Amino acid sequence: MTVDAELLSRLVDGDDSGLLQMIDGLVGDDPVGRFVLSRLQLRHAESADEVDEDLTEAPSGSLDDPMVAATLTALYDEVETLRHINDRLAEALGACLLCWGEHSDCPSCSGQGHPGWHAPEGRLFAELVAPAGRRRQLDLHRGRPRVASGFTPTTTTDQQQGANR
Repeated sequence: MTVDAELLSRLVDGDDSGLLQMIDGLVGDDPVGRFVLSRLQLRHAESADEVDEDLTEAPSGSLDDPMVAATLTALYDEVETLRHINDRLAEALGACLLCWGEHSDCPSCSGQGHPGWHAPEGRLFAELVAPAGRRRQLDLHRGRPRVASGFTPTTTTDQQQGANR
């Protein structure tokens, strides 16, 4: 995301016009983001004594709905679990926890954080990566490379030469 200097200057001076439009562009169609934005718009309108009737109602799928609230809670819990797994694996491989080297605008690695970017964390490497490496070597030694579903196995030049011997 890029924030232009003019908007940043206005925000510093206390002028928040344009801020809600910027947030609006960031949240897109995300229902939680839209709900939060509607609350911010309502607060902004109330502070200016310009309450808009459309902003006083929660969007469909309101957070007051127990089913929506339960779904959101489950989703947030799943995201937290996946973040924990991602962070552990990134540490085990020495990759950037935020983007794995995929985003040039990453505040942590500037897109350089691919696996091996920094030294792998030894205990996590031994726990998470080494067993997979041992299994891979065993499968290759037995002549049957294990391939994840949906992937086409490829053979290296060394594997082809070994098969031709």
